[in-house]
Amino acid sequence: MRLTSEPIFQPNPALNGDTFRVDVWLRAQQAGKRVDLTLDFRDQEMWTQPLFEETERKTLSTTWQLFSITATAP
Repeated sequence: MRLTSEPIFQPNPALNGDTFRVDVWLRAQQAGKRVDLTLDFRDQEMWTQPLFEETERKTLSTTWQLFSITATAP
């Protein structure tokens, strides 16, 4: 899948204290490009402001790399 600058949402239920880890394989057409990986936790209303958000910026290369981000539900 080719990603654009548009966010991708995948809702999952969470309880307070649950820890989530997301692993993604990424590469870029040009080395040095950056991507922000974000996990956020929201109430039932998907389009509200996050209760908590964890963001990590990753630098990509032209070869596939595995990246992970972990966050704990508030």
